[in-house]
Amino acid sequence: MTGEDQVKDVKMLRLFFVMAGAAGIIVSIFMAAPLWGGQPGTWTPTGNLNQARAGHTATLLPNGTVLIVGGNDASGRAMATAELFAPATGLYAQVPAALPVPVSGHTATLLKNGTVLIAGGVAESGTPIGYAQVFDPATGRFSGPTNMASPRSEHTATLLKDGRVLLAGGTADGATPLADVEVYDPTADSFSGAPHNLQTARRSHTVTVLEDGRVLVVGGSGLTDAVTAAELYNPADGTVVPAGSLSTARTHASAALLTDGTVFVAGGQDVQGQDLNTAEIYDPKTNAFTSLAALMSTPRSGHSGVTLQDNGKVLLAGGTNAGQLVPTAELYDPVTGAFRPVNGPTTGRTKFSTNFFAPPYTGGMLAPGGLVAGHMPVASSELFFYPTLRTDKQDYPPGYVVKMMGEGWQPHETISILIHESGNNPDYTMEVSADASGAFAFEAFQTESKDIGMSFLATASGPQTNWTAQAKFTDAPLPNSVQLTQWGTVPSGDWQTGNLGTSNSDYKEGEAIPFRLDVGGVAAGTYTFSVCRDFSNGTKRGYLFLAPFNTSRAATPGGTITSTNGPFSGVNVTINSFTEAGGQGICNTGQRETQATITSTGAATAFVLWGGHLASPIDIFESQQVGAGNGAASFPGGSLHMGLNAPNRDRSINPGAIIQLATIAVMKVVDSGSATPDQWRFFIDPNPNMEPLPKFPATGQDTVQFLSLPSGSYTITETTSLTGFAFASGTGTNCTFSGSTATATVTAGRPATNASCTFHNVGLPDLTIVKSGNGPITAGDTASYSLTVGNIGAGAAS
Repeated sequence: MTGEDQVKDVKMLRLFFVMAGAAGIIVSIFMAAPLWGGQPGTWTPTGNLNQARAGHTATLLPNGTVLIVGGNDASGRAMATAELFAPATGLYAQVPAALPVPVSGHTATLLKNGTVLIAGGVAESGTPIGYAQVFDPATGRFSGPTNMASPRSEHTATLLKDGRVLLAGGTADGATPLADVEVYDPTADSFSGAPHNLQTARRSHTVTVLEDGRVLVVGGSGLTDAVTAAELYNPADGTVVPAGSLSTARTHASAALLTDGTVFVAGGQDVQGQDLNTAEIYDPKTNAFTSLAALMSTPRSGHSGVTLQDNGKVLLAGGTNAGQLVPTAELYDPVTGAFRPVNGPTTGRTKFSTNFFAPPYTGGMLAPGGLVAGHMPVASSELFFYPTLRTDKQDYPPGYVVKMMGEGWQPHETISILIHESGNNPDYTMEVSADASGAFAFEAFQTESKDIGMSFLATASGPQTNWTAQAKFTDAPLPNSVQLTQWGTVPSGDWQTGNLGTSNSDYKEGEAIPFRLDVGGVAAGTYTFSVCRDFSNGTKRGYLFLAPFNTSRAATPGGTITSTNGPFSGVNVTINSFTEAGGQGICNTGQRETQATITSTGAATAFVLWGGHLASPIDIFESQQVGAGNGAASFPGGSLHMGLNAPNRDRSINPGAIIQLATIAVMKVVDSGSATPDQWRFFIDPNPNMEPLPKFPATGQDTVQFLSLPSGSYTITETTSLTGFAFASGTGTNCTFSGSTATATVTAGRPATNASCTFHNVGLPDLTIVKSGNGPITAGDTASYSLTVGNIGAGAAS
């Protein structure tokens, strides 16, 4: 097999390429925009904070700026100020509004609505506080304080995949560790105690959200000293179970989720208070920790240990060793399992915050403030630059193109990218050249429809930078165990595993049929699936779009479903994204595709819900009206389908079971005169669809239609700005006239009973008589007069 054959067998490339033997592929690329970064693996000073601070937080906002909140000032007091860092300028701006409560040592969590939850911490008095505050970037102001269930500092706050925030452990008095767990609900803006507490009280511990949504709680300080205990919190039911124990008790350690889904725990202090230079790996598959043979270059605790975004390596920086600042930094490389030194910050520091950036500023980490020698807070901040590799999605439906991007490499560096696919397919390599800014972007390959449930790990290597970067993505569909049902409305509402007909459906055009995908018991994780809907057959329209459904029409076993901004909502399922494919996509002819990505918690009861909007003639979709006779009730054939692409699931409704809404056609006939029908305007009362009134025929036309009408009687009236015309008569089907007012009676049904009303108008005559004489006369003379009759009106005069 040649190199070219091998690549085509594994994936179908979407590029022009030149073979470089069997080992690799040279691909053509389109260049990315220039980046802001410095040399890979270096620290660069950036703008100073407006105020020196330590023990603060840094949070990336949706607009790309970084919010710096609170901390301790030079006097050791908690601060009520905040700042915003703009990566475009490298400068900080003071937030005008102050926090309601000054804090340091708090947590800051970006919520899914774009606001930031600032919870707990230490007040100016030095005691833990029981309040939370929320920063809204839209207004630039803080709200609160909101009471927490318990005061706490040295705690952790974790954004769960369902949008709630888990607060665990800490201390309420500055000394005694807590086992308490509470949850913040952004919708209610309130805290409540979790069903179960931690099994080991702890503070200064670490938490990590695993890929399946569970939260790993590790180490920390217990009632007497550092602990080895680790626990797992399950957001689906609030339970807490033991995880494997650490090999070494540690507190003030760091924990970072690695690309392969394991957790890297490093450094900290042991039970004797000694700083550690050891690390260990937690594997969720075995629920156990394994000590690394490799040692860190120096012991450190209270340091920063973060996985570099879009890279995969872990950067360890700062902290203290035996009470002294550690000025160095090092990297843990999961590929080799080894540590290697990297340039240290310009200023050695501890208790500083870190944060990454969104495109186009990826490949940079911000490190503002912190404590330097003498335990003094500083205002300086630095940026650490590194190479990246990323994809435009984390999960791809089968048959879609994967786009890869990278930043922070050496200008014009040739980068080798190794793709490893799960299963028995061989690895293969591509080579791309970075542009003058050290960036690249290209369409790497297309996942195959047969590669269902595959995972991919891409490793980029640059010989000039001597760096690697990793990115992973999946081609993971839903498993075959899922079931698709739809809601039958009659004789009594229930979820149907079969199809809908007149015996179990009274849906009307314009309604959304509820669909339920049962993913109960599916292994926790992230999945992608495609919904295929019958959209068109000629001019006829079926399911026009997906939409939230009327919740009074369907309920789950647990009660009424609450629609989201949808169309998708979930029960024990997080809806990550949904996008229209832009047409047929991977669906059948006449269908349209919607791609959805979800995260399942693994709960026994779990559903994904959406509605299919039955096309109504009055609907406008993509700037075109469906039109009379083209709604879902008129869809050709005996079935209108909604289903999944993989696994194959299909449910249908008979178009003959859909109640067709009625139409009133209003025609204008001008029996005499030079006017045209489009000069008349028509009103309908009632106006159930809230159409803009009046309606009038298009130029050169003589008819208007009132579409998608429920059963009932409607009054039709006409007006015109013309003079010299009058209503003459009216005719129609299911339409009666009382003078110039028409009453149309229609019935929605299978099929609908429609109405037509024709208004006849005539031009009125305008007769004038002019009398003229032969001038003044005297008495006794004979006068002569003439009469002139004229007609200047629209109608004939007699």
